[in-house]
Amino acid sequence: MLRLVERLFGEGQLHDPKAPDRPLPAAYEIDVYRDWQMQEGTLTPGEWVIEGHLLAPPDALAALEGRGDIFTLDMDDARRLEIFVLDGTGRIVNVEGTTFVQR
Repeated sequence: MLRLVERLFGEGQLHDPKAPDRPLPAAYEIDVYRDWQMQEGTLTPGEWVIEGHLLAPPDALAALEGRGDIFTLDMDDARRLEIFVLDGTGRIVNVEGTTFVQR
């Protein structure tokens, strides 16, 4: 079962692997979930599921749609997250098996 652990709002920089010298300023809204599994009568923590939205100029987000590249979001709280941009509206999800790292 997924449990909401944290809800984040802020402003950061989205780093595009195809344009490393031009980060995109973007606000973000992110929900952090933890998957919990019942094993032998005990809840044990599983994978992290991190999803949300980027808020940036629509034309900039539309250019990222459908690329399948791994982007890096530098957040204003000194954390970094590897993400996929799912569509032109700025929906994002973490790269499976990854979570936040300190910059």
